[in-house]
Amino acid sequence: MAGVQTKLRGSQKEDCKLLAEDNLEQLEVKDESPVCPTCKQPSQGKFCSACGEEVVLRPDYSFRRFLSETLNIATSLESNIFRSFALLISKPGFLTVEYFAGRRKRYLKPLQLFIFCNVIFFFFQAFTGFNSLRTPLQVHLHQMPYSSLARRKVAKAIVQSGTTFSDYEARFNSTLETQAKTLVFLMIPMFALGLEILYLRKREYFVKHLVFSTHFFAFYLLMLSILYLVIKVVGRVLAHLEGWGDHFGDLFMTAIMLSCCLVYLVIGCRRAYEQSWALSVLKGLALIGVLAVVVQSFRLVLFFTAFYSI
Repeated sequence: MAGVQTKLRGSQKEDCKLLAEDNLEQLEVKDESPVCPTCKQPSQGKFCSACGEEVVLRPDYSFRRFLSETLNIATSLESNIFRSFALLISKPGFLTVEYFAGRRKRYLKPLQLFIFCNVIFFFFQAFTGFNSLRTPLQVHLHQMPYSSLARRKVAKAIVQSGTTFSDYEARFNSTLETQAKTLVFLMIPMFALGLEILYLRKREYFVKHLVFSTHFFAFYLLMLSILYLVIKVVGRVLAHLEGWGDHFGDLFMTAIMLSCCLVYLVIGCRRAYEQSWALSVLKGLALIGVLAVVVQSFRLVLFFTAFYSI
């Protein structure tokens, strides 16, 4: 009996010893797991499951590795850019649908896409000389609904500052050109508010209207950039024909711009908000009116921000 108990105790000691060794091995394995350099959490894969940071087991600081990473980033970004631009033009509303379906990895984010189009737009606007959103002082004083108010305020400012009109105009246009590149973002929430009113009964999240508006104005700026180039080239040819040189730019620009915007809005609203074609056409027409109000409001805001900045 005593011999049996002794054997049991020996067996229990061996089991405890084996269990302790197993636990020690597990701890050693855990200690050998790579640690994320950002959040300090253990990581079992190439990327941290907690924050997404890449876990580099063997750091490579060679120039070849640097070029490889740069090329991978550029290739990935280039692919996303071309894919996003192509779908923005060919499938109105599709990027908005994809965004809310959670399929976002393959495309530029809405604001990224808008910024790219904004840069392209102001580059081509400076290259071609057209003033669509970068409205100079003369347009504010003579061609806007608020022109009478603008003339009174500018005349008073010139008298108070003791400067000449030409000097004031140069400073105003320079300030306005700088501010227009950033204040163009204001049109997005204003247009989204119009969408909120038109789709009030659908009770959509306002963020959906913001995303759709961001994609629309990205298309709007890209479309204007293309039109600027077309007008620049074709306008030079028609300028030699009597009666075409003075009016071709404005007439062609307005007709094509409104047509493109209407087509985009009808198809985009149909795809993003899933309503009938009849309702989408009606709301597309209404949104053209909203766009006109938004652009005029933007110019009014731009006038006052430039006026009080100089």
